Parts: sequence; structure tokens; C-alpha cells
Amino acid sequence: PRHLMSMSTSSSDYPCTPLSSIGPLISSVSRYYDTGSTRSLEWRLSHLRILSKLASENSKDICEALWKDLKKPFVEASLYEVECVINECSKMISELPSLLNGPPVATPLSLLPAHSYIKYDPYGVVLLVVPFNSPFQLLFNVGSPIGGSGNCVVIKTSEWTPHCAHLSRALM
Repeated sequence: PRHLMSMSTSSSDYPCTPLSSIGPLISSVSRYYDTGSTRSLEWRLSHLRILSKLASENSKDICEALWKDLKKPFVEASLYEVECVINECSKMISELPSLLNGPPVATPLSLLPAHSYIKYDPYGVVLLVVPFNSPFQLLFNVGSPIGGSGNCVVIKTSEWTPHCAHLSRALM
């Protein structure tokens, strides 16, 4: 998805993102956020569905990358990295419409007959630093609420999980 941009940091097989490209990357993501595209419910839901689909359709590759980097067994990787992501996205998809409409609050007498409510707005661009121990679960389970709330995400993967970093970059 366009709102997820990845900075690769890993071994010599998977070169690091040059420091000089980080500023332009963040500027590009900020410009995309500034278009207002990420604010609509439809955009947010579609990107949560895309993340869920990415996890589901690439579960074998995810499990393989986790084995190569962390020697994480297939069953553990499938249950705790892939299924958790799919469940989190499903939960966000079902709850997001109600979360967008904040609760009503009391209107001060001086503002009557207006109605008052809390409106939740996205912050903008968020840096997500993904730790090495559960790279996909923490990337998607933390990234899905960030993206689902209308923010854009710049991802910094761990240099300790080069195969996971490479796959994350390829999926984005």
C-alpha cells in the first residue's frame, strides 16, 4: 500500500537504506498524507483489508523468512505472526466505523443550539521501528491501527532479521 513505506536495514545481502534517502522518503509520505486521501473510512478499510490479504496470501513466505532469521517453527510463526495479524485486521475492520465517530459531549450553554462531539483525527506520518523478536506480528499488529486511524507509516525494520526485512519491503 502506498501509505506504508519501508526503510530497509539489514545485512550485506539486503543493503541498508542510504541516510540521504530518508528525508525524501519522509517528504514523499508526508505529501501523500497532505492530500487527505487517508482520512476517509473507505480508504482506511480498504488498506486494512489489503494488510490482511497480504498476511494471508504470503503466510508461507512469512513463515520461511521467520525460520531463516529466527529459527521460529512453522506452527509458531503461523499462529503468532500470521493469524494474529489477520485477526487484528478483522477486529479493526469491524470496529473502525464506530471508532471514527467520537462520543457526544455536553455543549456549553453559550454555544447552543450547536452539538458537540469528539472528533478523532490522524496525526500524520508515524515512524514504526520494528523489533527483531516478532517482526511481522509487531509490524502489522502495530501498523494496522496506525494506518487504520488514517496515518501514514514509515517502517524501520531490524537489521537482525534481514530475510523478514527484505520480505516486508517486497510486500509493501
